[in-house]
Amino acid sequence: MPNTLSDFWRLILEMKSEMIISLNDINLDDETCCKFWPTAEDPEIHLEDSIVLVFKRRIRFTQYDIYSLNIIYKQVIHIYIYLPFSCDEFFSFWQDADSLSRNSRNIIVTCFDGATASGVFVALSSVIERMRIEKQCDICTAVRMVRHNRKQFVGDQSDLLLLYGAALIYNMKYFS
Repeated sequence: MPNTLSDFWRLILEMKSEMIISLNDINLDDETCCKFWPTAEDPEIHLEDSIVLVFKRRIRFTQYDIYSLNIIYKQVIHIYIYLPFSCDEFFSFWQDADSLSRNSRNIIVTCFDGATASGVFVALSSVIERMRIEKQCDICTAVRMVRHNRKQFVGDQSDLLLLYGAALIYNMKYFS
C-alpha cells in the first residue's frame, strides 16, 4: 500500500536486511499496490523520516531481475520475480536466491497477499536446509512450521505440488 511505504523501508533498515525477495508482479492499476524501489527511469524515491532510495543498477535474468539500490548508505539487493509456473523454474530461482543470500544477515520475502508465495518459498528453504543437514525430506514438518505463524502459508494443493516437485529436483540433483 502506498501509505505504508515508509513503514516498509523503516522495517528494512531496522532489520538490517540486505536482500528482499518479492514473489509477485506489481499491479500498478491496483490502488493498494505500488512499486517500492527506484528504477533507472525514476532513480530516487524520497520517503518520510529523510529516507532516500537511490537506484544503482538493474541486472536482468531469464526469470527475474535484480535491482541494487542505496538506502541511507546501506546496500540492498532486491530480487523481483513473477511466481514461477514450474517446479524447475521455482527451484532454479530458489538456488540463485540462496547463493546470493549467503552473505546476507536478514532476508525479507514478500508476495502480493503477504502469505501464499512467501510461505512456499520459506517452506522450500526449510525443506532444503533439512535435506542438506540431516539428509531427510520432510515437507509436512516444513509446512506446519510456516503455517504456525500464518495459516495462509502454503495454501492449496498447487503450493504443495510446487514444494514436492522442487524438493524432488534438489534430491535428484544432489543425492542421485
